Amino acid sequence: MGPELKQGLGRYENIALRAEGEKMQILGPGFENDEERLLAEKVLSRRKMDFRIEDPLALERKMQVSEAFKTLNNAEKNCYANGYGAIIYRDGAYYFMVNAQVYKEYVKKFGTECLTCEKIKAGQVGSR
Repeated sequence: MGPELKQGLGRYENIALRAEGEKMQILGPGFENDEERLLAEKVLSRRKMDFRIEDPLALERKMQVSEAFKTLNNAEKNCYANGYGAIIYRDGAYYFMVNAQVYKEYVKKFGTECLTCEKIKAGQVGSR
């Protein structure tokens, strides 16, 4: 799978789904002929989705927090998951706030390894 296709899948411009049996079918830019054939053969159906985003800023921040979460180490992720840590937007940046005592305990229990951080540094994980 090439980088353009991976990017298209990440941006929901391309999709992969099981259209015929267990075989995965790629649809979207570059695969229009397959899509039209499957629609004509009534293997697929398509419906336009109409919706309105109530608060675009909230949606944008939620997506950015999701990206920020990827940079947390194991102890921080567990603090976040258990309600002892949170990501906050302030003064144009994102910060991780954590209960310091619980964090110390979680460092001992879960460690500070962050595989996603290493992949980001190596350029193996791209933001969407």
